[in-house]
Amino acid sequence: MMQTTEFGNRAHDENDQMLNLCLPVLVRKKPVRGSLRRLLYRAEPARDWEPRLDDLWDRAKRSYPVAVVRDADHALRHFAGHPTVRHHRFLVLPRFSGRAVAFAVFADDGSNCCWLDLLWDHAHPGALELLTHISGRLVSQWGRGGERLFLAGDDAASSLLLRRGYRIQNKLSHVVVIRSLSGDPDSANAIGGAYLTAADIEEVS
Repeated sequence: MMQTTEFGNRAHDENDQMLNLCLPVLVRKKPVRGSLRRLLYRAEPARDWEPRLDDLWDRAKRSYPVAVVRDADHALRHFAGHPTVRHHRFLVLPRFSGRAVAFAVFADDGSNCCWLDLLWDHAHPGALELLTHISGRLVSQWGRGGERLFLAGDDAASSLLLRRGYRIQNKLSHVVVIRSLSGDPDSANAIGGAYLTAADIEEVS
């Protein structure tokens, strides 16, 4: 999380503030023809403990002024060893490099391939395009009707996804609780532009 602000779903302190956010829900029923740019990248399964996420977060966090810290510890706590749900986790790397430039988590909800979390270096749009290709392949593999994700606070990702055949189905109203760690009440106002995915709004199975 940012140094100044925490947010969650329940109030615990008299200084906590509540804010209602509208989160876009993106869906895609059928993949579009893949771009050649994605061929410059490769994907591999991410491990439970994935230290390469620390380096990726250090580079990607500049694009997310307000966001939960998405490092190796965060991924371990949220997505490793779930007793009933398999989380399909992928790291994306340039084809001739060992440095991760994107990370995504998918799950089968019985109807769709759901994007649970996304972290990517905005200097590598081809990496995100590869993840849209992987998601489309999972839909086919699982025999599901399409893809679904919650995404707020990342205009670059939203724009690319819309070009790749996704559309905004509706907006989810979600209440978050904000706590300013600095004591500055104005710092909490920035949460309206926070980066949020399903992992942040208790939509992780």
